Parts: sequence; structure tokens; C-alpha cells
Amino acid sequence: MIKKFLNSEDYQECFKFDGYVPFIISYNFIKSYKDLEGVAFFHEGRWYSYISLKAVKKSLKEGVNIYSSSEKYEKLRYKTYQTEKEITKIYELIIKEGVSKDKLSTFFSLLEKFRILYRKTEFFYTDLAFEKLEEFPDIKKNFSSFGDFKIDGRTALNNIFFSPKSHFVKVIEFVASFTKVSRDKLMLCSTDEIMDLVKKDKLNTKEIDKRKDSYFIYSEKNKIVMLSGENAKMAINKFVKISLSKEIKGKTAQIGVVRAFAKVIKVNIKNYDKMSEVVDEMKKGEVLVAETTEPSIILACQKASAIVTNQGGMMSHAAIVARELKIPCIVGTNNATEMINDGDFIEVDADKGIVKIIERAKK
Repeated sequence: MIKKFLNSEDYQECFKFDGYVPFIISYNFIKSYKDLEGVAFFHEGRWYSYISLKAVKKSLKEGVNIYSSSEKYEKLRYKTYQTEKEITKIYELIIKEGVSKDKLSTFFSLLEKFRILYRKTEFFYTDLAFEKLEEFPDIKKNFSSFGDFKIDGRTALNNIFFSPKSHFVKVIEFVASFTKVSRDKLMLCSTDEIMDLVKKDKLNTKEIDKRKDSYFIYSEKNKIVMLSGENAKMAINKFVKISLSKEIKGKTAQIGVVRAFAKVIKVNIKNYDKMSEVVDEMKKGEVLVAETTEPSIILACQKASAIVTNQGGMMSHAAIVARELKIPCIVGTNNATEMINDGDFIEVDADKGIVKIIERAKK
């Protein structure tokens, strides 16, 4: 039985995805966000992640420290690209020579390292730096190349973790073949549990099977706590607060007012390879409403008359692209894809940071 529950009011929502996100990917996220007091869980068809508000204060200050220095920014860029190359190298070695304890350990360590580096491009690192754009000349200089760096990093993240044929999925399939444990069961493990399986041929299947139904993972005092089954459900129910607000409000990334039909695009792991078809369906002049403008829907931005996202800050890809295209943009709404239906006629008032639903789409 859990002795206490986390309070969602002490946390900043980071990312949400529609569709199931395997336990092992959530575990990797928490391991890489351990010092930021990360939380990850799956609830009613969506994956949620958070970091503590206390950690946000720390990360925003660190972001200013990084982006106000050309030397530190270039070091971050170099390490991120270099780590991606190292992941590809060890992945290709595993594909060519097969799984070994050392190669697998290196692969998992590099995945954690890449996430730690990439997280420094997120809004909880960049937003305060953006506010100080005019105060520090190096921030403006560094942010001039940040858009390409951000999209490269996100593309790499998808290739490593989220696409149907990602490095991560392929390696897990190799481990399944090596250990004779099914891929689906391995996806319910932590990376540490997989290492124990490879080293000691041991796996707590009873505990792992509980995660099929529900899981809740969080870090506390730099330690990871994993809850499953009923304990996970109880933690989720205490953590998640049902919002009754009908208001859609976020941060203005680019001013302007647009009235148009909404194109709501929801990306999840299962439909990731079909996103080009969804983007093709979008009509020019529609408002793009999405969780975030990640690489698979970049072309949708070019069709859009405005962009509205659940996630992100002033240096998110959506914000950068909207400023380049000079179209209204509101980011960080948290609930836009939940409140707006595909085909709704909406008003995006980016001057005020508010989205209004003028007329619902006819079903």
C-alpha cells in the first residue's frame, strides 16, 4: 500500500501523447528526468508526464546560463549530435553482432544521456532565456540556430524511441530473441530489469504483468518509484484533477487574430507512420491544433492560417515556425486538442492568448 500521494498542484505538465506509451519508454523518461522529480503515467488512452514546479525554477535558471553563453550552447549542440551518433553506432553493432551485456548497458546509458541533453531544448529551459533575449546578445545569437537544432533533436528522438522501427524497438526485439521473453513483456520492464534478465536470467513476471493494466512512475530524492495495478490507479486518481474549464488559453508566441476551421491532428505511436496521410487531408488556411508540431506534421504548419498547441513555450518549434511564417500562434494551452474537435470553426486571438469555439462541426 502507498503511504502517500503526490499533489498535482506541485507539478508542471510537460508532455502528453494519445495512445499507449510502453512502460519501458516511460521508465527511460523518468530515469533521465530523475533530478527534475519527473512523473509519468498512462490514463484513459493518454500518456502524461510532469516535472515539479521546484525543478522548473531550477531548469529555467540553468537555461539562461546555457543560452546566454555561446560556448555552453555550442557544447550542448556538440554533445547532443555526438550522443546521437554514438547511439546509432552501438545500435548498428547490436544489429550486426547481436546482444551482449556490455553493448546493451552502453545502449541504455546513451539513451539516458541523449534525453538529458535534449530536455535542455524544452520550454522549461528556454522560456526565461527568451524573456531575456534583449538583455543578453548571445541569447539572440544562439537562438538564431536553435530552431534547426531543436527539430534535429526531435527527429533523432523519434528515430531512437517512437517510430515503429525505432532503434529502441529493434533492440528490444533482439533482446526478446536472445532471452526468449516476448517483446510485449519486455516493453513492460524497466531497462534495469532487462539488464538483470540478461545478466542473471531473472524476471519478476508477477509484478510486470500488473503494468499491463496501469502504471505510475515518479522520482523522489533522486530515486525512482514504480507503481502498478491498483496502487497505480489510486495514485493516478489522486494526481489527476478533472478540469471543468471551457476556456482555451495559452502563451502568445506570435500575435494576430484568425477565424477558420480547425484541423486537429493527434499523433501517437500506433499511427506515427501514417501521419503524412493526415497532413495531406489538411486544407490550406485551416488552423492547426496539435499536441506539438513535431517532425511528422511539419508540413501542416505551412498550410495553417494559425497554430495552437497543448505543449511548448516561446522557443518551441510551433512558436519559431509561426514567427517565421508570421501567422498567429498560441502555445502551452494544455487542453486545445481535448476542447476543439476537427472541423470546428474557431477564433484564434493570439493578441490575448485565447481560443474560442465559434461553431461546432456537424457530426
